[in-house]
Formats: sequence, structure tokens, C-alpha cells
Amino acid sequence: MGHVNFLAQNMHVFAKDFQEEQKPIPIVAQTTQVPSDTPPVTDKGKGVEGVQDAERSHIQYIARPPEWTIVTREELSGSDSDGYDYSYDSGDDLDTEDEGDIVELKKKDTEKLPEQPAQNPERGTAISFPFIEFYGLELLEIATLNITVKCERCKDVMEVKNLKNGSPRSESCNKCASALSINFRRDLVHAHAVRAGFLDLEGCSVVDMLPRKSR
Repeated sequence: MGHVNFLAQNMHVFAKDFQEEQKPIPIVAQTTQVPSDTPPVTDKGKGVEGVQDAERSHIQYIARPPEWTIVTREELSGSDSDGYDYSYDSGDDLDTEDEGDIVELKKKDTEKLPEQPAQNPERGTAISFPFIEFYGLELLEIATLNITVKCERCKDVMEVKNLKNGSPRSESCNKCASALSINFRRDLVHAHAVRAGFLDLEGCSVVDMLPRKSR
């Protein structure tokens, strides 16, 4: 009976000693990785990143494909170090060769064409027939021309014969011996052109004209 009373009186002491003898068990805190709202971005195109908006989670952003990337010359020069591969279509060379062949053909065609006569420059004294009418003719040209000129210095009149196309003539005044220069440049006369040519005169002016031979 005495042992029972002793245990009843000292039970709280035994319980306290037991709690002190128990070693504390360390608690390891486990950190859980919270998933990020932004999905991982894979660099499929140069300078293109996929952006995910938290407020618009239902919208998906697709990165630009690599074939849409524009490659510059500077990037091509450093392509060995950067690791970019650049390929070109062999059809470009074929197009260049075809263009070269076309240019060569055009040059050959232009070489075969006859040289077109240069247009007669509109200067000097014009010879025209404004009221000419053709009957049974289509084209008229002056082969030989006789003109009467007047010296600008002494006003003396003299005759110059047998002027031909593109053959300059040098004469001298019969009175004052001044130098006179005459050149005839021919034009063709037809239904839509009434001008027969031009006269280039130096030191004189035309007084009269007579087409000696026409065809």
C-alpha cells in the first residue's frame, strides 16, 4: 500500500524525467518548386521569344520558324564562328546564265542591223516646197542645186553651180574677194514632208535658187 502511495505522489516527477530524456527529432522542411506561369522558351527563330501573359493564359504564342529569319551579309561573313548554315538555290546561277545569253543575243542582233542615217540637224537656211503636189511620185530628192548668192560685205551677186549633198564649197567674191562658204544638206520630200534640205552659208545669203537635177 505504501508503494502505491509513493507512485501516486511522484508520478509527475517520473513523467517529467521521461520527457527530458527524449531527444528532439529534427524536422526537415521540404521546399516544393512552384511552377512558373511563363512556359520555357525555345529559341527556334533568331531574336524571337515566346511570351506568356498571366492574364491571358488561354492564348498561346508560337515562335517564328527559323526559315523566316533574314540572314544579312555581315552574319554570313561570321557564319563559321556563329554556327549558322546558309544554303542557296542553284536556280539563281541558271537565271544569271540565261540573262547573260539574252544580252549576248541582243548585242548580236544590234550588230547585224544596218546603221540608220542621222537626222539632218535643223540649222541654216531651209529649202521647202509648201504647196508641192505629187502625181505618180512618192519621193523626191535634189541631186544637184544651183543658187545665186549675195556677198554680205559688198552686196555683189554671184552664181554658185552644181552643189551636191554634203560637199562644202568655198568661193570668193568677184568684187571684194571675201571668202564665201556654202554647204548643201539634203532632205527627202514626200507626202508628209515638204522640206528639201538646208543651206549652211558663211559670208553670203541666198538670192535665187534653181534645182538643176532632181529624182
